[in-house]
Amino acid sequence: MKSNGKVYIIILNWNSYNDTIECLESLIESSYKDFQVIIVDNNSQDNSLDYIQKYLKRKMAPEAQFESEDKIESFSEKLIPYIVYSEEEAINGGNIEKEKITKFQLINNYPIIIIKNKRNYGFAKGNNTALKFILNRRDFKYVWLLNNDTIVEENTLSNLVKEAEKDDRIGFIGSVIRYYDNPNLIQTIGGGKFYPMFGMGKLYMKNKHFSILKNLTHEEVNKHLDYLMGASLLIRKEVLENVGIFDENYFLYTEEVDLIMRGRKNGWKLSVSLDSYVYHKESASTKAKKWLYYYLINKSNMIYLKKHYGLYYNILSVPFILLNTIRKTKDFKNIKATVRGIIDGIKYKSI
Repeated sequence: MKSNGKVYIIILNWNSYNDTIECLESLIESSYKDFQVIIVDNNSQDNSLDYIQKYLKRKMAPEAQFESEDKIESFSEKLIPYIVYSEEEAINGGNIEKEKITKFQLINNYPIIIIKNKRNYGFAKGNNTALKFILNRRDFKYVWLLNNDTIVEENTLSNLVKEAEKDDRIGFIGSVIRYYDNPNLIQTIGGGKFYPMFGMGKLYMKNKHFSILKNLTHEEVNKHLDYLMGASLLIRKEVLENVGIFDENYFLYTEEVDLIMRGRKNGWKLSVSLDSYVYHKESASTKAKKWLYYYLINKSNMIYLKKHYGLYYNILSVPFILLNTIRKTKDFKNIKATVRGIIDGIKYKSI
């Protein structure tokens, strides 16, 4: 696809290098060529960076082994250079001269950027390191936030950009998220609605069969959405310049809902590309600790309610949140984590 502007793709990694490598493998086949990948590592403890770099080095054969320029060219589809930056270097925009690569290039002369965060900052602050790097560069039109536990199709990014180009007031574009292990089922079409009275969001068309897309229009889909899922979220440059980056009071969950709400308050619209498919493994970061999911999701939802709707809705929603947790789980540890999340979220102080 012809370029409609450079896209930065941010992939956040934490102790899941296999997922990140699989995601990267799918991106390499993208029909939209004007993109640069940024892998942000949130201080993984499983040697993720070593494994990711070993993978890239296997793809990137040394120049010395080639006898001629022709042979280098013939191997170009396998060559993936990368540049590693510390957190501080990234926030300051890195080193453009260091990144000028002529022979070993993934796509359009862009090496992969690897950013090493000093701690596990969660989703919001983890991605913000890359967003600060990008905003320092200003050489882009869109940013694509993509979960590392996803794979994409050849035209996934092309179709996202195509949807964005329909209207310069569309600030956020989502994908059709399908389950990695059961691709005939939809996790969500774009995202969903947040219900302040109940203190939680509901994904649109969750667990519906993929065939339902045949009968849907953009107009029908968009009226059911007030947020998009951060597993695949294309954001226009002007939105980030207008409303800023993620609120770092969120560690995990609801940060994209907050960003989109801030954007909508400033007149930015959201949309979904019904031809942009992403296959998601779902909740890879908290699946081993269910209680942590209940704590984080409810803390984040409480922060969002207090920030955008006021304390009244925090109090109103508490019984519904507790009943929802009890309905889903009988594990006392999960119920206790929900209560802690509610309390810690209500303690949030808006700046």
